[in-house]
Amino acid sequence: AYLYLRPSPTLAAGDTLDLGAPVSEASHAYSSTGATPTGWIESAFEGDDDDVLHRERGYTVTGTTEFTVPVARDNDGVLLRRTYDQARGRERARVFVDDGFAGTWYDVYENGVMRLAESELMLPRSVTTGKDRLRIRIESRGEAPWSELRYVTGSLRRPGSAR
Repeated sequence: AYLYLRPSPTLAAGDTLDLGAPVSEASHAYSSTGATPTGWIESAFEGDDDDVLHRERGYTVTGTTEFTVPVARDNDGVLLRRTYDQARGRERARVFVDDGFAGTWYDVYENGVMRLAESELMLPRSVTTGKDRLRIRIESRGEAPWSELRYVTGSLRRPGSAR
């Protein structure tokens, strides 16, 4: 019997920015304009475990959010995951990495009962490769304010890259 393996990219765990937590915000040089604290939100995520309640806090933003995160220098792109309150839908933002345009992030979903959700944006290698820290700027442009409770990063790693 033979087993043929093809090397494939992996996602290396990154960093977490917990919004509403002063120590986490300070360590990521977090700043925001037009931000309103959400207070504690106790709700569930949609899906199989929709009976499990979570407590989250963060901000709704009508302006701009900025923060810095460490990443693997040999990344082949970075996954940026956002936990947010989907009580209002149609959240849209323009995302920049070190002043380079990285993409438009749009979430149309709305659920006022199961309010917690996660969404991901792949930051392209053109704005991440060769860097060990990223300054991320998110500009709210949607019908509803941008909701942010947590950001988590992961570095996409090519097969054979240094660990």
